[in-house]
Amino acid sequence: MASQQTRRDVYRLERLGFAAFGICLAALLFETYRRDRDRKFFLAAPDVSLRGVRTGTIDVQHSRETLVACEDHQGPMPNVPVRLSYHTNFDKAICDPRLHVLLLHGTGMLDSYYWWSRENLRRAGAHAMARAMSPQHETRSFVEKVIDAGGKGTCVTTFSLRGHGRSEVTEGPWTTKLLGQDVAAAFKKLHPGERAHVNGLSLGFGAAMQIALEHPEIARSLSGSGFLGDRATADARGGFVPLALRLVAWFFSRRPTIDVLGMHLMGFAADVVLSCKPAGLMSALFRYGTTDGFARASASWLGFDASARWPTLQPPLLWLAYPRDHMAGVSLDAARAEFAAVKAAQGPASRSKFVEVSVTGEEAHCRMCEAPDEYVGELMAFVRGVAADSKT
Repeated sequence: MASQQTRRDVYRLERLGFAAFGICLAALLFETYRRDRDRKFFLAAPDVSLRGVRTGTIDVQHSRETLVACEDHQGPMPNVPVRLSYHTNFDKAICDPRLHVLLLHGTGMLDSYYWWSRENLRRAGAHAMARAMSPQHETRSFVEKVIDAGGKGTCVTTFSLRGHGRSEVTEGPWTTKLLGQDVAAAFKKLHPGERAHVNGLSLGFGAAMQIALEHPEIARSLSGSGFLGDRATADARGGFVPLALRLVAWFFSRRPTIDVLGMHLMGFAADVVLSCKPAGLMSALFRYGTTDGFARASASWLGFDASARWPTLQPPLLWLAYPRDHMAGVSLDAARAEFAAVKAAQGPASRSKFVEVSVTGEEAHCRMCEAPDEYVGELMAFVRGVAADSKT
């Protein structure tokens, strides 16, 4: 009797196990379907937040000398062209060229993220992105907030970095220097003879640094948050926690790790690490990324070091820092030290400014994505000030 009861119990457990496996498999297949559907939608749908937005692609081919200059510990850069996608509402007939802002996104994001509001995303069917976006974007996109704060004549251009959005995923490795050179070359082809205020978040700030340092002819100013000019020794200056996060970032940028976890779970892990939320902004953004693009972009910033070039920076710098932005060594002390090198070289008359932006309740690395009014206000006040000093 006891053995029959045992067999029945085992049978029940087997059925429960098969049922659980079936549910998990169905959920995985459904999630894969939703991700593919959302990605196809988001890459193909028109941008609805603003009228007059032009989209397209720019082909970039770097010289061998440029590629050699972009090398770091990862070795030679492949000599292959890359196609970058862009969004812009810049129009000489209505825009003040002194108020042209170039926004660069971070790892795993898309440039078109800046052009949508939650309301428009819901209307268009991108519900995962709408849920993740800050309530501050309910009816106004990040770009609209920038234009409102900048005033009449303000225009915006964005590029999806190599491997993101509609931009091509090319052979690796990549470096932060290479991503910056991509955007600089594409900007010159899209807006010949124009200049812009270059702003970036995280990896985008690193690319913006490269543009401002190597191409001052197109950078009216440099601004951003969530990155350091010296990534190579950030862990040593930041202590154990940044070192641990650096190791986590390295682990999660490995192709085998991503293949096993999948992009959706990668977003889940990124949200837990960055904001202690299991389903937030990164979970939504990663739905629209590619495995190769994310892996190569994540690895690209590990050896970046622009600290020796800071004294040569010509455009004014606005460094927007958060008290709890510890992502891979981005601490207030490290940011202040790098800013001090710039300010000392540019002199007291420079408009360069270090601003500690207040934030409550959570890790601050992705706060620029949520466009808090303080961030946008500081950014555009800085842009207007620099523009006022320029006659052309």
